[in-house]
Amino acid sequence: MENNPRCAKDIIDDALHHNSRKMFFLYVFGGVGIITGCAVVLYGQFCCSIYVTIAGTAISGITIPILKHLNKLWKECTTMRLIEIPLGNALTSEKTAMAIHNVFISNLKE
Repeated sequence: MENNPRCAKDIIDDALHHNSRKMFFLYVFGGVGIITGCAVVLYGQFCCSIYVTIAGTAISGITIPILKHLNKLWKECTTMRLIEIPLGNALTSEKTAMAIHNVFISNLKE
């Protein structure tokens, strides 16, 4: 069994692959939530029921945290791609740590 060190690109690709699965499921759940909420709102409007309309609005409102989390994951994925070049150019562990710190501090401020 060889003990080859993994390069930064391999590690970043693995992390992005892991995040892409999460993003796919969040897109599916967000889409289903929005479509279901809109359908319930329309049904409530046609039936003249304020309670059904409020329930549909609540269902659609549940998707807001999903969309915020998707935005955060997208920023993280973009940041990981941006950090790939500085990590490849870093010669020492101190320079690598400084590159990681600078990129994440500048791109992930909330």
